[in-house]
Amino acid sequence: MRSRALIIFFALFTAFTTRADNLSPEPAQHTHSTLEKLASDPQWLALLHYQRIGVLSSYGSQVDDKAFFLSPDGNHDPLAELNATLQALKTQKHADSPAIHCRFPARVHWLRTQLPHLKMPESPCEDFDRWRTKIDAHSLTLVFPAAYLNSPSSMFGHTFIRINRNKKGNPLLDYSVNFAAEANPSVDQFSYAYKGLTGGYPGRFSVMPYYQKVNEYSFLESRDVWEYPMNLSQAEVDQFVRHIWELREIDFDYYFFSENCSYQLLTALDAANASWGLSRDFRFQAIPVDTVRSLRERNLLQAPQFRPSALTRLRHWQRELGTPQFDRVTHLIDPEQAVDDLRFESDTEQARMLEYSYHLLRYLAVKEKLRAPAYNERAVALLSKRSKLGSIDSFSAQPRPTFSDDLGHGSHRVGIHYGNYSNEHGVELSLRPAYHDLLDPIAGFIEGAVLEMFHLKLRYLDTPSELDVQSLTLINILSLSESDAHISPLSWGVSAGFERSARENDRMLGRLKGNIGKTVRHGNWQVSALWELELLTRTHRSPFLVAATGPRLALIRQRERYSFQLAGAHLHRLDELETRRTELEAGLAVHLSRSYQVRLAFEHWHQKNGGDNQHDAALSFGVNHYF
Repeated sequence: MRSRALIIFFALFTAFTTRADNLSPEPAQHTHSTLEKLASDPQWLALLHYQRIGVLSSYGSQVDDKAFFLSPDGNHDPLAELNATLQALKTQKHADSPAIHCRFPARVHWLRTQLPHLKMPESPCEDFDRWRTKIDAHSLTLVFPAAYLNSPSSMFGHTFIRINRNKKGNPLLDYSVNFAAEANPSVDQFSYAYKGLTGGYPGRFSVMPYYQKVNEYSFLESRDVWEYPMNLSQAEVDQFVRHIWELREIDFDYYFFSENCSYQLLTALDAANASWGLSRDFRFQAIPVDTVRSLRERNLLQAPQFRPSALTRLRHWQRELGTPQFDRVTHLIDPEQAVDDLRFESDTEQARMLEYSYHLLRYLAVKEKLRAPAYNERAVALLSKRSKLGSIDSFSAQPRPTFSDDLGHGSHRVGIHYGNYSNEHGVELSLRPAYHDLLDPIAGFIEGAVLEMFHLKLRYLDTPSELDVQSLTLINILSLSESDAHISPLSWGVSAGFERSARENDRMLGRLKGNIGKTVRHGNWQVSALWELELLTRTHRSPFLVAATGPRLALIRQRERYSFQLAGAHLHRLDELETRRTELEAGLAVHLSRSYQVRLAFEHWHQKNGGDNQHDAALSFGVNHYF
């Protein structure tokens, strides 16, 4: 009896001490099959940024930094990384680095939920705890700055996260989480674009005050911002914050079209809750506005709030000032003129003009660095004079756009058009992966902006009965920024691709075109005057390279239900000045819905080379579908 009691006591003591041994390499609960199942769990894969890659769909992490993994095989073997993590938790050592539960708090937190029988460390992590307290995360807001055509990495827009603090107050004092390429700001745009397309830059997550991002977008780049409060639980917010801590100073290869700012933001959100599967929808291409739509479709976003840029506010105030007052602003913003020279009919008029002039000077100071000191000094003088007038409601509230960017048409477009091309009837098929032209529905897009990539047109003619590639546009960018007496940005455009030309015996030509000029607004119309330079490459005859230049005029109207464009150009061949070409094109599109549009297009050109005259025309009607 006594010996039996000793045996029972010894068994209980052994079981207790085995359980108290926090993380044995492979206790009974840690069978190989259990660990394999845990290593293939979607949440573990999301925490390590694993995605299926290759023909055989094997796993591979998109993190390109060895510092993110504890196992030498961790970037392609999730089981090896799991074992290394458990082993590191047991020993609490790894290459003289901080404790693993402090280094990878999101991983360890998830493992605690999956292996509750393990007594994992609960010791404090001073650096992480201090950082988390400063962040003070209560909720998250998705932020979408509009497209910015002057930067290759921001042409399609951008997304980042604002971390809303528990303390109620000014959201500008919150923190933001951003992913961006670590590039030398002095590098030329061509090199920047090339390296961005080929993964030549490392990308990193960063955390900074939100007001810094707002200042960058509102003043430096004149970009409107949409803010979408997110429907996340506190547990999901906390896990997101833990994971962002893990990603500090960790490098990813950055790709403009795929592994970019918006895509990596989705992978970070998946680490908070892998059941969303956000990143799975964007394996080959991640256009920022499409990622916003994906979050909205999963009911993760609330109705957005609109934050206008400095330029948008100035344009709104211009319309309320009226022409006479607007003209007098020139005197107020001139540092050489006395502030008190002007007389006003009322305090309200004076307040309006002083406020507008002050904000205009702040805007110009950012744009014109050389004159910034004089502008800033003048702005302070105007602000001082305005403060003496007291509280006066100068302008009406900035109107919120009817449509946020995510409610615009789909990024992809297919179309079928029937028409008469060079006196032959035929059908034209078009496919455009991205993104927008002047006749597309304007809701959710910037007026006067064009951004198209890899636009393919196939044409089938009755005679001869064959299907040919009509054109392939590699890139087409047009920015018709409006000018006025005080704000006068350049309008510009560039396009490159291949086009079948009736002028060259129906042969394919390489084409590079650039435009520069000015755009003004007249009522609801945009009027553009541009100077164009065109380069054509010909392989079938000499000269191989043909250049032409001349003026191009355009009249554009973009409304919610329809869009209209009329444009003409008169170009001279630089090598043969007697060769002149006149082009005319017109288009009318009626927007049936967010997904469908009917379009009527007309094109005509006439070329004169000495006594030789050539001309051609095309008229077509068709339907475009956006998705």
